[in-house]
Amino acid sequence: MIDLAEKISVYNQGNMRLFVVNFTAIQDEIRKHCPEEYRVTIMRRMMLRIAEIAKKEGAKVLLTGESEGQVASQTIESMSVISQACSILQLRPLACMDKVEIMDPF
Repeated sequence: MIDLAEKISVYNQGNMRLFVVNFTAIQDEIRKHCPEEYRVTIMRRMMLRIAEIAKKEGAKVLLTGESEGQVASQTIESMSVISQACSILQLRPLACMDKVEIMDPF
């Protein structure tokens, strides 16, 4: 994440801050208590709930790396449900790109 943040910081139009949160304990609890078919969606919702911290720090927007259709959890329906877990505007600059297009610039 730090390497990626450094790469995209050249496009930053303001103050960009990276927050890193250890998510392992949350993942372990989700694996223990949630049906397998909902785990990824629940994990992503939890990540966005944690991202609410950024709002308290003055963030106006979150950037995510989701690309519609890359995996089953990145359908329009799933992304809509996941987005509802966070009140901060979410931008998905890669949403319409396929994996090859996403990896090409790097």
